[in-house]
Amino acid sequence: MVMMTSSLNETELKTLKDLLNSYIGRKTKPAFSMILGEEVEYSVRSMNLMHLQDIDGILLPFMNQEMCAIYLRAEGDVRIGMLLFMQESQALSLAAKLLGKDTLDRLDSMGKSSLAEVGNILLAGSVLNAISDSTGFRIDCSVPGFAIESLGAILGDPIAEIAVRTNSLILAGVELYAPKSNVRVYIFLFFGLDDIKKLLAHAKDG
Repeated sequence: MVMMTSSLNETELKTLKDLLNSYIGRKTKPAFSMILGEEVEYSVRSMNLMHLQDIDGILLPFMNQEMCAIYLRAEGDVRIGMLLFMQESQALSLAAKLLGKDTLDRLDSMGKSSLAEVGNILLAGSVLNAISDSTGFRIDCSVPGFAIESLGAILGDPIAEIAVRTNSLILAGVELYAPKSNVRVYIFLFFGLDDIKKLLAHAKDG
């Protein structure tokens, strides 16, 4: 059964973006910088409230590109879908750096495992920890899943999970970039509106 929830106003969306900026700046950026051994830049590039049927328009720049992606599902006091993805050429560069090699021609099992671990560190170890530290919420997460296919196909499961509970969601988009290595990765966070209300209520109380 789909639950209907009131929308968010511009002030609430700005507060949410400020919160996410804080989480990424305090936890995720330093974690990625430590992994790569170099300075990292980041930006919260988008914060969109949308109906599920409109999501293709937001994702159009990536939708048909083949991507390497790591997906986690967070549950507990709040539910969050989390996706880290990058173009295959970026994944090869990142995996090579992680494995101490100059280049990689393909992603073998060790390369995929190293990327999955990076996804786990950045998503569960930094983003979720920042949210939990800030709110006191109990949050558990799934084992990271790894896939190489079109982003449209990869997003099928997380969107379907949210659709069970609501017909609207918040999609937050984050970009992390390491200039020296020329490695660029993206993070999408999917929130149902009920879970956003919980985060915002805590922010007001705190």
